[in-house]
Amino acid sequence: HDSNLDDLKKTHEEEIRTVKNAHQREMNRIQSDHDSEMSRLEKKLREAKTDEEERIRKAVQRITDDSEEEIRRAKKLAEREQDDALRNLEMEAKSQLKQLEEEQK
Repeated sequence: HDSNLDDLKKTHEEEIRTVKNAHQREMNRIQSDHDSEMSRLEKKLREAKTDEEERIRKAVQRITDDSEEEIRRAKKLAEREQDDALRNLEMEAKSQLKQLEEEQK
């Protein structure tokens, strides 16, 4: 009778151990899945951040390039206008000089 009880007790303890071990394995698996999901999300976040920083860098570069191009165009235009103004002044001066020479004759 006692040996039956001992056997039952042992069997019961083994079942408890088996269930505890299975539970622990399941908890470990859940933790591992959670950890790898977190790693995956953190990596995705880092990549997204890097992509965003790259997009911003490119946009700033484009704006800078555009600004430099605008400045170059404005300088060329100013130089052309200055050249035209000087040419007009020169032509006007020559014309006035010619008139003076005509008047002095």
